[in-house]
Amino acid sequence: MLIRIALIALGLILTCLNQTNEVFGQESPPAGTMTGCLLRSGSPGFYMLQEQGTGLTTTVAGSDDLQKNDLEKYSIGSRVKLTGKLVREEGRDVFRVTQVEQLSATCETTTMHVSVESIKDAVGRATVGIRGGLGLDPELPFLGLHAQLGPIVKGLWFRPSYEFGFGEVTKINSFNFDFAYFPDLTLRGKGMNQADFWNVYFGVGGAYHLSHRNFEEEDVNIDFGDWESEGGLNIFMGMSKRSGLFVELRASAYAETNPSIKFVVGYTFR
Repeated sequence: MLIRIALIALGLILTCLNQTNEVFGQESPPAGTMTGCLLRSGSPGFYMLQEQGTGLTTTVAGSDDLQKNDLEKYSIGSRVKLTGKLVREEGRDVFRVTQVEQLSATCETTTMHVSVESIKDAVGRATVGIRGGLGLDPELPFLGLHAQLGPIVKGLWFRPSYEFGFGEVTKINSFNFDFAYFPDLTLRGKGMNQADFWNVYFGVGGAYHLSHRNFEEEDVNIDFGDWESEGGLNIFMGMSKRSGLFVELRASAYAETNPSIKFVVGYTFR
């Protein structure tokens, strides 16, 4: 069992490395764009760009006097589109701006305030995706769908999902009601391309499981009983790319029929 778990974990690690191998060895950061709310920071000449939808902030600064003047002019809370390059300066990531475009004079920043309006906005920004993986104890491969709504508050997303696990004996339908929190923590290689960054997240949620056990062999169907239902608790952590790819490790409690450990790989359509 331990060898099998180790092999699965190794496979997931190799998948992550394969997705990030282009990051290493880049000699110069590629140009890119960022969109969000431009705010002042506590350091002269530096500003903060807060992404709408995630609430993540990036330190930005102008490349010359023209961009510096534009950043100062729009730093009262304008929604802007910035073109430039992400560089590493004095131990921190800075997006050096080469072009500033104002999209609107005001923008709604992400705060910790929960309201009916914020929940409606989160539903309007909902995305969907697919997932699959392998569960252990019992051993069940599974496939599923999920949605992502949010952020309800800064960094907090609601992620309901459905998973169908199918084994030789056990069939299980799992309905998960998870909340995922994305802290300001990013993993990256030597490159500065934000598309290759991994965002770390973790969370908890409730679950409802419907399971059935039967065995079929040579036109003989052995049924072990009716469908059984039970609730459970999910605890998980994972890493996701801005492209939508994610890997996740999940643990389940208080559910005897559901696998106690799940390795998940999925994709959220942006």
